[in-house]
Amino acid sequence: MISRLVLKHNHSLVEGSYTRNQQALEDHWTKRTMGKTRMAQKAGDAICAKVRNADFSSHLSYLNQCNLNPEDIQGLINYFKQQQLEDPSFFYTLQVDAKSSLISFIWRDGRSKTNYQHFGDVVVLDTTFRVGSEGMICAPVLGLNHHRQYVLLGCALLLDESLDSFMWLFGTLMAAMDGLQPKTILTNECQAMADAIKEVLPDTQHHLGMWYIQQTIEEYLPEPHHQSAFRNLLDKCIFDCQSEEEFDMLWNSLVDQYKLHENERLKTLYMLRKKWSPVFAGSTFFAGIQSADGWKAIRTIFQSLMKENMTLLKFAHRYQTVAKERRTKEIDDDLCCKKMSPLMIQNDSTLEKQAADVYTYTIFKLFQDELRGCLSVAIKDMGKTGTVASFKLKEEGQKDNIVKFCDSSNQITCSCKKYESMGILCVHILKVLNAKNVFKLPSQYILKRWTKSATDGNVLNHQKSLKMKKLMQKALHVITKSLASEDSYKIVEDSLDIVLGKVENVLKTKHDGHRDKAKDVEILNACNEGLETQTVLSAPPFQKEEAEHRIRSKSKRKLEDDVSEISCKSMDDCVLHSYPPRKATKGANNEGARAVSNHSYFAGDFLQQPACISPRPPLPSPSTLHQFKGFSKPMGNFQERKKQAQDVPVSRREMETMEMTIMARMKEMQEGILRAINETVKS
Repeated sequence: MISRLVLKHNHSLVEGSYTRNQQALEDHWTKRTMGKTRMAQKAGDAICAKVRNADFSSHLSYLNQCNLNPEDIQGLINYFKQQQLEDPSFFYTLQVDAKSSLISFIWRDGRSKTNYQHFGDVVVLDTTFRVGSEGMICAPVLGLNHHRQYVLLGCALLLDESLDSFMWLFGTLMAAMDGLQPKTILTNECQAMADAIKEVLPDTQHHLGMWYIQQTIEEYLPEPHHQSAFRNLLDKCIFDCQSEEEFDMLWNSLVDQYKLHENERLKTLYMLRKKWSPVFAGSTFFAGIQSADGWKAIRTIFQSLMKENMTLLKFAHRYQTVAKERRTKEIDDDLCCKKMSPLMIQNDSTLEKQAADVYTYTIFKLFQDELRGCLSVAIKDMGKTGTVASFKLKEEGQKDNIVKFCDSSNQITCSCKKYESMGILCVHILKVLNAKNVFKLPSQYILKRWTKSATDGNVLNHQKSLKMKKLMQKALHVITKSLASEDSYKIVEDSLDIVLGKVENVLKTKHDGHRDKAKDVEILNACNEGLETQTVLSAPPFQKEEAEHRIRSKSKRKLEDDVSEISCKSMDDCVLHSYPPRKATKGANNEGARAVSNHSYFAGDFLQQPACISPRPPLPSPSTLHQFKGFSKPMGNFQERKKQAQDVPVSRREMETMEMTIMARMKEMQEGILRAINETVKS
């Protein structure tokens, strides 16, 4: 053990050759020390590498759990419960670890699910944000609507970026969205997240978002990024390359020009270029998110969500506020599309008018840019193979593109892959359609997500949600009050059973009515108390109250017209019959043979128009047909009355009495018909 160091020599120094020996000894020890230093450095590098590769996510998760504020957690859970009461479609769930400690949240409301069904083909997920004093990972899920505006589809809060956390996140997200996997998901760089996507979303293309690439370059290359020349060269490398070789050439030029060979972050981005560069994406659908201006809007959304010193509960409130703002903007854009008529490039262009009618205003403007570009594109016919014609198209300053068009099926493809990536036909395809005299967009190339009708059904779903919300609140209130006593609980339980039975009966009647709508039935026609049969198409059953109202009102109006027409004349021919609406065959006594029908009812011996025009009800069974025989008898011996008082005028009071008598008999007939109908329906 060394206790003290004395640097001064306690003897005289030897001069001459010994000094040379001393120098040699010092060189020897210097070399030995340097060798050991290099060995220690190598060993340290190996240890550091092991430390860097170690997974500390469980330890970090444990540290974060210790920092979680129970009041914040309980406040957030209470908020989710309240949201679920107000919106029955609201979904939220929690994740706990093996020690029953809460480690993750995820939630989405009913409107988010509807938007996901329409616009969930391309999803954006970013985990670079932190929220709360606990530093929980905030992972908002975004989509792009038909106005190219970003909408919030859900959000998650995680304690760590481990594989288990991301497996839970994507699995729960799919459960909340009925298992509908997106075509493409754009995220930040995270190996654990990439592995989870590959496992849980096997049918989804995973790419790095362009906002993340730009943000990374800005963070790790601050000095060059402030130079406009560097940004222009970078944008040209990312967005204007038309081949992989051109991308490599421009990238190397960027690295050489700004001496970035040793920049490790830039090397990593180049190794991952197939995950983010559009030129390597091929036919992957991005909905325009990876374009030069698409990624900038994502930053704006994230910045609107994130505020400093926000608790978890405040963030949840902030998230819901931003979601409502985005939805209000979508409604405003929908109204603008209905009211505005965009300006046309060519007033007589059928194709342009069709696009204006179908697409939203924002998408139509993009379509117009492509249509306008047709004027500067040269086209050359390359010949035909079978039914497929090939064309070479050339734009100034751009590489040639090949378009293939099938005459028989109207299938068309372009080597630029813009339709596959964006969902809008490119300038090259529009040029070929014009050359082939196709003046209407093929329906298979009108992507519904870009049309004005992309969200059809949202209003209906929202109304159903409001009705469900109202009923659930009412039912919950009744159930809560019923728990006060056993008697009240029994009343509610019995009432629910009765209500359930009535609902099932209504649904069954509705189902049977649709099933019997086109059913042929046999009806009986009586002629001089003889029966003949014919086949007619029966109508669906109708409600008793509606039938009574229609028969009563229309019969009364008809009778009032008849009474006013004959005025003071005799009413010996005013007889109520159940005759069909067809002209009678007159005999010597002005009485024709008529077939009895229970579908239309007539007042008067020779009336041609029905007193009640209503849907034909179901016919009674033959066993109940005898109920109708009495209804064809005269309601009074008016022939004898006519002989006795031919010249005596009928008073108003007497006319009213006759009318009341007729109406009373008609009501009896209606009730008999309806009873017969009910018996038939029950049988």
